[in-house]
Amino acid sequence: MKKIINKIKAFLAEQTGAETAEWAVIVGLLVVIGTTFFASGGTIGVAIGTVAGKITTGVAG
Repeated sequence: MKKIINKIKAFLAEQTGAETAEWAVIVGLLVVIGTTFFASGGTIGVAIGTVAGKITTGVAG
């Protein structure tokens, strides 16, 4: 058990280990954002399109 803990400590102490952890956090956030978007059924995109359409109509007068 000590051997495993020492290997984990060594991995976390290395700079590459910290960089790997940062990338894991970034990928995790992207997955959460993507899942939220698809779970909403794309309504976010529809809402943005609606707002853009209203702005265009308002500008065109």
